[in-house]
Amino acid sequence: MTHAELVDRAARWLRGTMRCDPVLTEYGCWATPEQPDAFGVNSDGTVVVECKTSISDFYADGRKPYRRQPHYGMGRRRYYLTPRGLISPQRLTLRPGWGLLEVVGRIIRVRRQSEIFAVHSNAEALLLRSAILHSRVDTEKGDHD
Repeated sequence: MTHAELVDRAARWLRGTMRCDPVLTEYGCWATPEQPDAFGVNSDGTVVVECKTSISDFYADGRKPYRRQPHYGMGRRRYYLTPRGLISPQRLTLRPGWGLLEVVGRIIRVRRQSEIFAVHSNAEALLLRSAILHSRVDTEKGDHD
């Protein structure tokens, strides 16, 4: 399974199961260091899904500054999404509080629920603001074509 396929599955899971709207995929802005693979907002807060296709990518993710200091990260709830069996729930001790999602055939199975994180709300607000402004610019361009 490719990273792009996992990101697509994460977005559908956020929209469907988690009832998120809006959902952003691989969206970043200059003002925030984190660029989540999938980011959603629901009535409970925000959800981040990081998609991993290899164990080396999982370990590399742990070296990011906002992983070492989770209070700087995004997502009230945080999950890793992987193909089935890539990361064992025991390995998540490296990322305390993170949930684990696995693709099993056509469904996404929750192997471990995310705990609730304190979020870097300014980073989340800047990401959402950038997305809103970007969509406005696209809409305005479309109106003039």
